[in-house]
Amino acid sequence: MKAPYVFSILRYIHDPLSQEFINVGVVVYSQQERFLQAKCSDKYGRISKMFEGIDGTRFRQLTKHIENRISELSEQLRSELPFSQISSFDSLLSKVVPPDDGSLQFAPAGAGVTENLTGVVDELFQRYVGKYSETSERSRKSDSEVWKPFKEALDKKQVSSKLTEKSIVTSNFEWKFEHAAKNGIWHVCQTISFDLQEGKSIVDKALHWPGRITELNQSSEKFKVNFLLGAPQDKELLPNFNRAKQILKGIQAEIFEEKDADAFATKLQLALADHVE
Repeated sequence: MKAPYVFSILRYIHDPLSQEFINVGVVVYSQQERFLQAKCSDKYGRISKMFEGIDGTRFRQLTKHIENRISELSEQLRSELPFSQISSFDSLLSKVVPPDDGSLQFAPAGAGVTENLTGVVDELFQRYVGKYSETSERSRKSDSEVWKPFKEALDKKQVSSKLTEKSIVTSNFEWKFEHAAKNGIWHVCQTISFDLQEGKSIVDKALHWPGRITELNQSSEKFKVNFLLGAPQDKELLPNFNRAKQILKGIQAEIFEEKDADAFATKLQLALADHVE
């Protein structure tokens, strides 16, 4: 007999501002069958490839803790707690990971019916987590990796040595640009990798920048932004990448893709031709 179930995808969110995420696990719950089970990945290679600064040991501890916590709740639900005490799937998940607390968060729930709940756990894990592991570890590009072709072009023009870090500060916000140079005004460079897994993530990542730049423009310091972009390697995501570029163009910033690295280096060389303060 088929049983209804609900499920949620566990996401690793590296930066609360950008809300970029990678799926790392699934949880399936059937009230009718008194079934609750989780399956999480302990592989952090694809995450470290996409995001810098992840603590692999800590990540494995967290995902293991979530699997163990779900197992504990499953035992309690079968032997102790009446299911009527569980007001919703969200309230159940909040016993595992508090909402909006930390880098691991559950996505909004989905639902279905099945004759094989254990099989559904494996199927959902493969669909939302497993199938991306191999390709993501090989191909996803971080923001710092986007900088490499631009740096090579700047090295050829002997401009790299003129760059430094620069923080733009307002009364409400501060943002550090890792590559910047001054000649009258600050020429700041921001690398952005759009080599992401989902089209929505590409557009969402771009949408954070208009607000940031609008706030930074309140600073007393004059600056010009150069966005250095890494395109998605998945050709099906290029329409989303084009939408992201249109969003960034609305900020009145200069936009360069990796293929434009030489043109960017030449333009910055000319901008800094007189002197660097």
